[in-house]
Amino acid sequence: LTQKLKIFAWGVEHSQNGIVIMDLNGRITYQNHVAALMYGLDAPQEAVGQLASEYLPDSAYSEDFISVALEYGGLQVELQQKRLDGSLFWSLINLSVINDSSNNPIGFMGHIQDITARHDMELSLSKAKEEADRANQAKSIFLATMSHELRTPLNAILGFSQLLEKESELTSQQRRSVGIINHSGTYLLRLVNQVLELSKIEAGVMML
Repeated sequence: LTQKLKIFAWGVEHSQNGIVIMDLNGRITYQNHVAALMYGLDAPQEAVGQLASEYLPDSAYSEDFISVALEYGGLQVELQQKRLDGSLFWSLINLSVINDSSNNPIGFMGHIQDITARHDMELSLSKAKEEADRANQAKSIFLATMSHELRTPLNAILGFSQLLEKESELTSQQRRSVGIINHSGTYLLRLVNQVLELSKIEAGVMML
């Protein structure tokens, strides 16, 4: 048993995560050096005897965590914590219940990871996605507007080319030229209409 306890103690002390052990009232009885660094303490012993809620921005959370952990045998939560100097950092906490030999709860063990970098990256990605969505919507609105503006002169060109085709005094060469104008204008109008429809779908103006 002594050997197992030594191995356990070595694993706790050399863990890459912060580890905090508390009694049933949430008072810290032990923490490793990683946890001490997270909270801005000079030594792990500084936190012994303190309530864990002192490292939460809102101490009211502490009672909720304790009651939920006791009911379900543990919990996992992401939240902001505060260091000794008052600065905040994001953490992932895995809180498990410690039971005695009779399976009665006697305390808690918390595994803590500093996820500030990951959280900031996720926030940056979320903001970038929102900006990209706004830019894409602006592009769609622009295309829809431009497509509409292009159709007006195109319809005028097609209208006059169709009138010219009906002129009896046109030479064969002129008639072929007017036919090219009419054919090309009709093709271009069809493309503009397709762009307009796609732009309306992207902008949320038209639903399929």
